[in-house]
Amino acid sequence: MLIKAAGQQVFLFSEPGSMTALNRDLVAHNNAVETVQAVMPKSVHSRIIVIGAGPVGIRFADELLSRRPEEHVHLFGDETCLPYNRIQLSALLAGEIDRDAIDLPLPDNAQHQNFRFTSSAITAIDRDSNTVTDATGNQYRYDKLIFATGARAHIPNIPGIERQGVFSFRSLRDTESLYARILRSRHIVVVGGGLLGLEAAKGLLKFHTRVTVIQQGPHLMNRQLDEDAASLLEQEVKRLGIDIITHAGVRAIDGYEHVTSVTTRNGDIISCDTVLFCAGITPNIDLARKARLTVGTGIVVNDYLQTSDPDIYAIGECCEHQGTTYGLVNPGFEQASVAASVLADSDQQPLPRYQGSAAVSNLKVVGTRVCSLGEINELAARPFQKETRYQSPDTGEYRKLVTLKGKIVGAVGIGDWPESRRIQECLSEQPQTQPLAALSIPPQRKTVGR
Repeated sequence: MLIKAAGQQVFLFSEPGSMTALNRDLVAHNNAVETVQAVMPKSVHSRIIVIGAGPVGIRFADELLSRRPEEHVHLFGDETCLPYNRIQLSALLAGEIDRDAIDLPLPDNAQHQNFRFTSSAITAIDRDSNTVTDATGNQYRYDKLIFATGARAHIPNIPGIERQGVFSFRSLRDTESLYARILRSRHIVVVGGGLLGLEAAKGLLKFHTRVTVIQQGPHLMNRQLDEDAASLLEQEVKRLGIDIITHAGVRAIDGYEHVTSVTTRNGDIISCDTVLFCAGITPNIDLARKARLTVGTGIVVNDYLQTSDPDIYAIGECCEHQGTTYGLVNPGFEQASVAASVLADSDQQPLPRYQGSAAVSNLKVVGTRVCSLGEINELAARPFQKETRYQSPDTGEYRKLVTLKGKIVGAVGIGDWPESRRIQECLSEQPQTQPLAALSIPPQRKTVGR
């Protein structure tokens, strides 16, 4: 069946072995993947397959097609809907934006006639024949293959996890299921006090449901904030009407068929009818492992984002570079840019290398501006290391800089911080810094140094 919508050709096939569940010939963001060892001439268009239609996969396609507009790029997504921005799911849950607002734009056929999008999961990779097989049994050849498979919600293996009323919050389907549930829920326990858990908790308040956040760590957002900053954020969260329990974690989900309560690790029992897990992520590496690629926590890549197979690359939350995986979108965007440059600008010498990403969070959490850069927590005792802090009891502002031999290695702030972007630049460029100036503290205000 051929349907034309908004100038785009949409192919719908319902029979296995025809083509796929949803197949779009759309032209735009995709990349010509050329490996470092085996590079094709620019006059030859290679077949690029990208597995994963999230923000990082689409960014990679954009970056590549901006360099090589006529490249043959085939983007695969594993959901039945068109690509969307999962970062905005909490805003969708809270009713702050409409469903259409989270859609990610796909390419314009007029500009990129060799781009295709297929909504069908890739289930197998044959590295000997350079082919992939999708869920309908169709096979596709590739010259270069890009993993942008992201990550899934981490669900701990605890008693009662199978009970009705237990949810994760990672996909549009999760959001729709949760929305249907909370209309009749009286008390929801959110497991995880990171960014996603707090944003989900805020969204759930709209339905006049009691919400409790249980955080296993010592304080909220323990990977991004120090104790003082987290304390200020906790006050804001409680002011919204959300209960907070830290130093806990869930040991079991109680009930018979349905959830009736959770038991924390210290033995407390909290009555509830719904449990939402927002306790971290697990990289999607099963397909890579099945294809016999080297994997650790993620799919292991080198500085060119190549896997153990030089024709296959990995970017985003699914990849592991120098022993590190990233759970934020910005490192994925940086990796997408490097990989696209390596593949498209193969005659450039030297080829660009990915050097890792700084841990940077500059965003609003439950309406409060939060900034976190570099090294903040569990700092080793080092000579010439200094912490400079400022806190205003009047405005609730809090700022801390960590410097080593006069150079910024970490920063954290609660509230508006006009110099935060400049501090991020200093973190990358490593110039000598005047801490008090970077903290943007008026002369009459006091600081506490350590």
